[in-house]
Amino acid sequence: MPDEVMATMLAKRSLCAELLLAQMSDLDYVIERGMESISMPLQSDIDLLLSERDKASFAERVRASGMLVYASNAYGGMRLFIGGKRDDIKRIDCTWNLHYRGVPLLNVDRLLAEGIIDTVTDLKTLPEPVIAEIAFAIKNAYGGAEKYRSLLEKHGFSILSSSQRVKWLAGKVLRHPATSMIGATGVFLSYVRRIWRPTGLMVGGVSPAILGRSEVIRYLFQSRAIRRYRTVVGFIRSRLTSDICVVPWARFADLDLTHARDLAECEERIIRYLQGKRAHLG
Repeated sequence: MPDEVMATMLAKRSLCAELLLAQMSDLDYVIERGMESISMPLQSDIDLLLSERDKASFAERVRASGMLVYASNAYGGMRLFIGGKRDDIKRIDCTWNLHYRGVPLLNVDRLLAEGIIDTVTDLKTLPEPVIAEIAFAIKNAYGGAEKYRSLLEKHGFSILSSSQRVKWLAGKVLRHPATSMIGATGVFLSYVRRIWRPTGLMVGGVSPAILGRSEVIRYLFQSRAIRRYRTVVGFIRSRLTSDICVVPWARFADLDLTHARDLAECEERIIRYLQGKRAHLG
């Protein structure tokens, strides 16, 4: 590959993501969706499959990097946002248990064994047939399989109807009843945990229309609609669904933006707050 092409590719990639992944050569991981996942901070995200035995070591490296903006934990995985500056924030969805509401879908260690090395970046990724297998399981379970129709059909997978989906998931539960019960309990407890370690944010003293113009805020909160909520509803949504909610009474908000001069200051204050209050790993 010509040097000028390589330089352009590196310039587009998230530097923070590069630095973090460079520290992981001894860990058992793969980047699920390929190298395009590293491109363009504030747009794409990295889907990282990690062996459960390496999750503690990975979390420690994230802490030591000093790049953590904020993190949220869930059953079987964690969502990280890392970055050195406002326009280089990168989302990493790190998973060691592929499940649907606790019901096991695929064995991560088996998928890791299928990993290959990308010749351009020298990072571990998955071959396309395995990506299709993951897309079949995750997108049929949670929804969104239609978007992957061409990939699924290319590798012999299909989009399940509602009745087929129920039958398929029921079969998973029957084959792994104990694991499914433990998983469902773990999912429930992970939501309970968000009450005191929330993944969303309530803000006051600012217009939702102003926050909606921010690429940074939309990326951090996954492009969910930013709008005004009653305070009680905003509390529930921000804790359980990771939304950013504008509430009418700033004194009840997590963060009062009343005196922010402009959108840039709103972004900076939200990021500082997340770094200080929401960087919970493990």
